[in-house]
Amino acid sequence: MGESPCWDNGSAGQASAICWIDSLVGSLWRHHLATDNTVRDSLPAPVGSIALCASGAVVAALPNGFVRYDFKTGVLDMLGPIDLDHPDVRLNDGKCDPWGNFIAGTMHINRQPDDTKPGGLYRLQPSGLVERIGGDFGLTNGPCFGINGRTLYIADNNVRTIWAYDYLPD
Repeated sequence: MGESPCWDNGSAGQASAICWIDSLVGSLWRHHLATDNTVRDSLPAPVGSIALCASGAVVAALPNGFVRYDFKTGVLDMLGPIDLDHPDVRLNDGKCDPWGNFIAGTMHINRQPDDTKPGGLYRLQPSGLVERIGGDFGLTNGPCFGINGRTLYIADNNVRTIWAYDYLPD
């Protein structure tokens, strides 16, 4: 399952590549167009989403928190956990805002129509601070920002709705 595609224009001296994840198995893929070489790295599954870092690493949303994976060394560092520990709720889709914050929402697996929605929307700041910036989501998908970065759009697949929020980076 190809998720979270992003283009790496050659950060940190690496060749340009298209990157994506196979969420359910934890595969992180990079395909280098110039060499037609495809590389697979493994992360703990499931992986909700990724975003590229200027250093050549990626930030990833794992079930209960955010990690940084360094392509060169293979080192996986915990950046910060989310404030939720529920066996059926995990981080899902995410994107970076124009200021370098990584936003990821949760998905509630096995959710029944009358179940509460303990999940939320989380922001990892470049400083490492993780904060909950929204709640009441069943299955977040497709986060993106308006052209000036001041509007956050996010879908909740459970209610088939796309929400638009006024957004500030802090």
